[in-house]
Amino acid sequence: MKRNKLLLLLVLLMTAATGAWAQDAKHLITATYREQTRSLEQPLPYATTIGELFEAVTGEQFSNLISTMSSFEMPLTGISSNNTSAVNIGELNGASTPVTVIADGKATISINFGSYAHGIFVSATSPLYAYMKDGVKDAGKWTVKVGEGQAQALPIGGLKGDGSETVTLQYNGRLKVKGVKATSDAAAPSVPDGALSGVFSVSDTKQVYFSKGNLRYESSKWSFFDNQYDYYTSYSADAWDKFGWSTSATTYGMNTSAANSDYSGDFVDWGATMGTGWRTLTSDEWTYLFKTRSASTVNGTENGRYAKAMVNNVRGIILFPDTYTHPDGVTAPTGVNDTGNTGWNGNSYTVEDWTKMETAGCVFLPAAGYRNGSRVNNPGSYGDYSSATPYGTDKTYGVFFGSGSLTPASDGSRFYGCSVRLVQEATSDAPAAKEPATVTTAPTGAAIVGVGKSTALVSGGVADGGTLMYALTTTNTKPASTDGFSEAVPKAETITASGTVYVWYYVKGDDTHSDSEIAATAIEVPVADIIWDVTNVSKLSVYDTDEYEMDEVKLRGNAEQVEATWKNSSNPTKVGISFRVDASGGFTFTAPTGKKFTKIDMKPQGAEGWDLANLGEGWDISSNATITWTGSAASTVDLLKDDNRFTGKPIIYIAFYLSE
Repeated sequence: MKRNKLLLLLVLLMTAATGAWAQDAKHLITATYREQTRSLEQPLPYATTIGELFEAVTGEQFSNLISTMSSFEMPLTGISSNNTSAVNIGELNGASTPVTVIADGKATISINFGSYAHGIFVSATSPLYAYMKDGVKDAGKWTVKVGEGQAQALPIGGLKGDGSETVTLQYNGRLKVKGVKATSDAAAPSVPDGALSGVFSVSDTKQVYFSKGNLRYESSKWSFFDNQYDYYTSYSADAWDKFGWSTSATTYGMNTSAANSDYSGDFVDWGATMGTGWRTLTSDEWTYLFKTRSASTVNGTENGRYAKAMVNNVRGIILFPDTYTHPDGVTAPTGVNDTGNTGWNGNSYTVEDWTKMETAGCVFLPAAGYRNGSRVNNPGSYGDYSSATPYGTDKTYGVFFGSGSLTPASDGSRFYGCSVRLVQEATSDAPAAKEPATVTTAPTGAAIVGVGKSTALVSGGVADGGTLMYALTTTNTKPASTDGFSEAVPKAETITASGTVYVWYYVKGDDTHSDSEIAATAIEVPVADIIWDVTNVSKLSVYDTDEYEMDEVKLRGNAEQVEATWKNSSNPTKVGISFRVDASGGFTFTAPTGKKFTKIDMKPQGAEGWDLANLGEGWDISSNATITWTGSAASTVDLLKDDNRFTGKPIIYIAFYLSE
């Protein structure tokens, strides 16, 4: 039997949501409520009611929730989901409201009480299965491998279904059938890395994906802007996003010459800057995109292709993909396909609204203006986008639009700097989207570090599919991009002032993974002017009225029968500075000459002993067992002065904060 017949007769790869056998497949519905996650094994689609889902996920009675909210006079006004329309209840009991969870779907179901909402995030997966067709002879002799894995019996499940896995069938240990991709007829085509999900026809036979933002060249690096509405409003020799026509003579149009002759020669596509598959649309393709392609009906307009709008207060044009469903809860666009004087304000969308439209496949071309020499003209008023098509020897075609006009095939001088938006063709040959790299174990911040020391600020991070990258900030502001991140673990030696620093991180993907997102929350690390810890106080010894000095800070005993020593132990919970007091007197800290203490933090192995101690004036112990002195003085009032019977847990570190 020929190999192609074996493929037809012996294997089918289908989704678990299709076929009569699907009722025996396993499906997991994962729901998260108040940071607690539960998994429910159910058939898909999973039909339930809001009350049943709430009780299954939370373990709480829905009727109790309704009763509680009613007592606060906050009536239940509606239940909404991002995959069902908003439901107006009109009464206090919404328990019977139907909810459907679909295969591979995600929903955030919100139960609204006035301005208060209970949110339940729900996702469901329906993996692919490989199995033998009924009636195949010697079906039990076939085995299967996924990638380079071990051979196993059919059927197998849990395949990703994104085209990234190759299934190899083997009969009786000899004949092999290779190259079967684990894909689903129902699955959407893979979106290239760096592209948006919307598919746009640019001819009768070609469709494309648009890049996630306009092209830019900054700090000797090519990239796409992080947001579709981003652009530069002025010229900088180190930051370009408006390029003269690209020829071999002009290095992708990064030239401020106003002479068309300097841009002579054949076109060199900007797509080469971003890797295989990226290219610039021709003038005919731009025209087809705006004027000819078939598309969905958008707010009553057949073949809705575009509309002028403001997105995040940025003017521009929204392109609707060939197949488009406008998101629920977002105002429907007006002036669809209108090239006339519709203005920008007819449609205005917040970042939240735009995120939903972008997820539905929309593209936004900001009105970024154009560059003439080193001056940017009309940013926010006009848009000029390059094509790959020349117009004679001095000009080129491009897209031009303003509040009252749109010309998909406008001609202009080659030296004008225009915006560039790249595309990739939506074909089976388009590079598959890479799996994002992930943080397997988040880095842990140091307990505390000293100014200028070589101490690492974080440790213990583990990544899968790439390399952890770090950035350090002195304010709790998330970096807007990954520019400035480094593989080197940040250390305190770069810090010049005490306070709190913030370490941000993400995973830079390897050859088979894309970059992860920057962590949403920074690792906060406290920084003190001087630290006493295991790195520098191993010889600390104070008996009676002895004195110990380190980094010009002094610790003095004030009476006989008081003791402070460094304790080493094979048990890490017993390592640190041990304070013992058998008579009144205690200890005094003295600041370096010419300086004052503003705060002293002592971190013990535990609160035992310290929580009952008579610490002394200015000293206190917090709920996390940190012992703190606050004030402004060259020396502290005595620590443990009036406690004549004290032995507390060892101190791991002492942090001193100083002022002049």
